[in-house]
Amino acid sequence: MSGRLKNIGPDENTDTEFSDSGAIHDSSDELTIGAAMAPRVMVVDDDLLITTLVTRLLSHQGYDVVSTNDPEEALKLALESRVDAAVLDVMMPGLSGFDLLDQLRNDPRTASIPVLFLTALDSSKDRIRGLREGADDYLVKPFEAEELELRLQKMLAGRVQSRMSLRMIDDHLKRNLPIKGINLGRYELEHVLGQGAMGLVFCAWDPKLMRMLALKTIRIDEKLTRGKRGDRVNRLLSEASAAAQLSHPNVVAIYDVHDEPGAAFFAMEYVDGMSLEKFLFQNRMPALEQILTVSLGTARALEAAHSRDLVHRDIKPGNILLGNDGTIKVTDFGVADLMTALAEDKSRVFGTPGYVPPEVLRGKPFGPVGDLFSLGVVMYRAITGGRPFRSSSIRETCVQTVKLNPPRIRKLNKLIPQDVEDLVHGLLEKDPRSRPSSAQEVVMILESMVPSNRSSSFDESFSGSSEEIPASLPSRWIDTLIERN
Repeated sequence: MSGRLKNIGPDENTDTEFSDSGAIHDSSDELTIGAAMAPRVMVVDDDLLITTLVTRLLSHQGYDVVSTNDPEEALKLALESRVDAAVLDVMMPGLSGFDLLDQLRNDPRTASIPVLFLTALDSSKDRIRGLREGADDYLVKPFEAEELELRLQKMLAGRVQSRMSLRMIDDHLKRNLPIKGINLGRYELEHVLGQGAMGLVFCAWDPKLMRMLALKTIRIDEKLTRGKRGDRVNRLLSEASAAAQLSHPNVVAIYDVHDEPGAAFFAMEYVDGMSLEKFLFQNRMPALEQILTVSLGTARALEAAHSRDLVHRDIKPGNILLGNDGTIKVTDFGVADLMTALAEDKSRVFGTPGYVPPEVLRGKPFGPVGDLFSLGVVMYRAITGGRPFRSSSIRETCVQTVKLNPPRIRKLNKLIPQDVEDLVHGLLEKDPRSRPSSAQEVVMILESMVPSNRSSSFDESFSGSSEEIPASLPSRWIDTLIERN
């Protein structure tokens, strides 16, 4: 078995590949954000003559063209080829252009593809229907070649602008120039929030909805063929779509997903505050009540995700955000799995050394109880000030995770209650079957530990029954967060 681990934090910035053979491989090669690839256009028409004519015309104009005479195969072709635009006939046997457009719009992987109807239906009623159904443009046969080219250029302008923006961002960052004012899609960049092995995170402004948000980019190897890249990005967008449907007060919301050659980026909720990683770095031994409250918020997020069959796979302090308003939110749901999907070697596993559960290091699948193990590592570190599995090498850290039982918490601090120690070490059990059976069970245990009167110190924006109140930081801690941020 082989895997790929990333380790990010104030003292963790490695992106390293590990294997059972013990060999360590450096995999820190840089990939640029932007990519220069000719726009790929899909042409669908049951008339072979029209298909051939349009294909030759667009190829002559510099487009990369894929085509089919069978509308039933068009959606599969669009997914496999990762097309940038589609030119569709309307009247086709079996599946009409309207039906095909509906399929494209209802699949999150193809929903944003601009579509032009190229048809002999020339009545105003037909044109209105086509645009109302969701087409971006409508051109009647017979047509002028120049008009088709101009309409395609207009449809693709937004995607071309995004590619130019990605290259501009890459250039500005290399030259240490400010990025404020550069647009990525409709979003106006403000500054860089952080950088990891997968890409960059930007603070950005959404002028349409008038709010700040975070944009996370995921680099995609430009050396991949269209087919391989398409398979991985399809997986990425599918996972992102599932994560976007997860609405919970303890989960960072995903608003939008964009796919561009060389990168994909997510528009996510912006949390004004700091990560638990930074908080622990500045407060080595937080109060136990703080730790239990943050753990409860994290467990509630996992409970919501697991109920939708969504596993995080990279729970760690850097992915737990503490807002200045007292909120506790988990970010990057599904990202480790996305990175595995994007990897050339499908046996690689992405995660953070010391937080990846032992069964995964042994080659088993990453299940919900794997997230609970990672939560146990977070709690152990927060309570004791040190990680349960820590070594100077990634290989040894992995060996410790599989074989070593960390010192009991009460041996390090006798003031820690017995039930807290039992929970943490229960989460850290090597055998997944010996851990708490679900995040819901962990939530119930933590709720019994957190003082019942704690809700009186919550931020006033949280109201309602205890079940409706997200685990959040009492207001007396918020000043510390703001002061240190």
